Amino acid sequence: MIIRHIKSGFKVLGAKLLNKRYPLKINFISTYRCDNNCSYCKIGQLKKTKELSTKQVKSMINSLVNLGAEHITFIGGEPLIRDDMGELITYAKKKGLLTTMSSNGNLFEKKKNQLKDLDLLITCFNGPEKIHDSIRGERNYKKIMKILSLDIGKLATTILTKQNVKYIDFIMNKAKKLGFYVNFQPVFRNELAKVENDEMEEIMLSRKEVRDVFQEIIRRKKNGEPISNSYPSLRNFAKYGKAKFNTCYLGRLSIAIDPEGNVYRCYKYVNKDKKINGFKNGWKEANKKLNLNNCKECYYGCHIEDNLLYGLNLSSIINLIKLGRIFKNGK
Repeated sequence: MIIRHIKSGFKVLGAKLLNKRYPLKINFISTYRCDNNCSYCKIGQLKKTKELSTKQVKSMINSLVNLGAEHITFIGGEPLIRDDMGELITYAKKKGLLTTMSSNGNLFEKKKNQLKDLDLLITCFNGPEKIHDSIRGERNYKKIMKILSLDIGKLATTILTKQNVKYIDFIMNKAKKLGFYVNFQPVFRNELAKVENDEMEEIMLSRKEVRDVFQEIIRRKKNGEPISNSYPSLRNFAKYGKAKFNTCYLGRLSIAIDPEGNVYRCYKYVNKDKKINGFKNGWKEANKKLNLNNCKECYYGCHIEDNLLYGLNLSSIINLIKLGRIFKNGK
């Protein structure tokens, strides 16, 4: 893991000093299909779209590894709906990539034997059973608790809403008892999730509520509780309710790819920016053609952390090194 960090660090320096672009991290939206109907996400209701075949995804991985990729994260929709997800994870691992996947957990028990090469499983944990299931779907809580009890590389994301914001103590007690880290993310209007504004109004925290809860989370992290967010990210949420940047490095050092192979700078611009297809343009050219107008603010926790790292924020780098233990091959 340390060697991987060093390799990535040199590529970040190369990008900053020589104005190069590397798809260091591949954020692959493998499918829009989903078997959940979360209160803050209706992505499964999107019109069905063509998805890259197994062969095409492997070809994509080959090309991006040659361009400098070090990490791939499979998201959706629900990645495990794809019958080839285990095969794709194993292939990415053989190509030397760090492999992570974000999953709702519904199909994990059925497909866990296919995930032997997954370094980190990211799932959602949103509070007590009744609260969690009201947000994520009936009987999902028990599936998530089973996953979070396993001795695997795992991380729980808590999406903070009006329903669960008062249950931080419960969430952290579970994390300490079962031995997992928590990443906190306030819910926000995400156009890709296709939730109507009036529905979001019912669950979104006010700016003051976001600031207050993140001040509490900072206090808990200082007390040694298992929180994965870096201090700079937490302080941004505590001050602004989002992150503000002078420079955004996404698109220069990471890319987002939709199920059809279109390339974007990040999740925020999927289906907003002009579609640039990696197969039609070539992956190197697609990466070069990305619109890099400097985005000054962000609500996506994962992108905020990546941008801090790409900006060589020392506190974020130290936080990442400490978190190495949560990866399956962290040692």
